[in-house]
Amino acid sequence: MSQPTKPPQKPSAATPAAAPAKPTLSPEAELSGRIKEIEARLLVLNGEIKVLKGKLSNRDPLLAHKLKKENELLKGRIGKLEQALAALLADSFKPRQPDESNIQLDVMRRAAVEYFKKANVAPELWKNIES
Repeated sequence: MSQPTKPPQKPSAATPAAAPAKPTLSPEAELSGRIKEIEARLLVLNGEIKVLKGKLSNRDPLLAHKLKKENELLKGRIGKLEQALAALLADSFKPRQPDESNIQLDVMRRAAVEYFKKANVAPELWKNIES
């Protein structure tokens, strides 16, 4: 049996005009919808339980111990590689040829003099850098 539908009500002062009126469902239809939602959630949860049971049954303590050991070895290798990288970076700043440090110093001296000239710094402050 179908129930007769009610005509839409006019908005009153208690309900805002912008809010659309929700269609009223029969209690049976509302309960049926909620039951379907709960059944869907139960299916999802049952699937998760099966996955977790499978993971638990496939757990091998010897394999886990072996993987943990390998993980520790790899952590040690990472530490050694980081130390080697730091040493290479520090070594890269050292001059390679005997006169390379003098060339770098001369370049820095000229750049400083040019900066002081452009900044209009008093010449007596930077003249001895130029020479």
